[in-house]
Amino acid sequence: MTITLRNSGNETGPAQSILLNECIRVYFIYGEGVDVLDDNRQNPDNIKDTIENKPKRNMVKIIVPILVAAAVFGIWAYKNLTPVDTSDKDTSKFALDATEDFDLEEILSHGLPVMIDLGADYCEPCREMAPILKELNQEYRGKAVIKFVDIEKNQGVAQGFGIALIPTQFFFDKEGEFRGRHEGFLSKEDIISIFGELGVK
Repeated sequence: MTITLRNSGNETGPAQSILLNECIRVYFIYGEGVDVLDDNRQNPDNIKDTIENKPKRNMVKIIVPILVAAAVFGIWAYKNLTPVDTSDKDTSKFALDATEDFDLEEILSHGLPVMIDLGADYCEPCREMAPILKELNQEYRGKAVIKFVDIEKNQGVAQGFGIALIPTQFFFDKEGEFRGRHEGFLSKEDIISIFGELGVK
């Protein structure tokens, strides 16, 4: 785009010269031409406003995408880079979650009745049983062993037990002998009753 100067007269006065010089400066700074019209179509004040406001519009076009990109990165960083607090994670041999280190022989070696619950995070009955298992795991420490395995993360355990659906619970007596299984949701009262049949007081 070229710079053009139109005026009703044949001579260029001081005002026109100033405007021309200003337009040339803007052209070389922003890489664009400015079309200066005659007084009947656009007056010098409007031209001045155009020159002064253009950098502001260009700056907005630059800043907005940067802010959007920063916000997106901030969300991603919060979800992926924030360290997980494991300070309250139960690492004892009677810890409820046995997904990563399931060892049936070791679990049965404590000489206590055992309940093993196989489930997954996406399973609604499993999620309903989660607080029940957590509560009973604390109440029955030293009396019985309660373990949960997420078969979505440890499919080998599911294949070993040959389950058809989740949740499924397996029960063993204090001698390590298999005593039975249950498929589906199991209430706290039912679990306590089964442990009572296995000799837990």
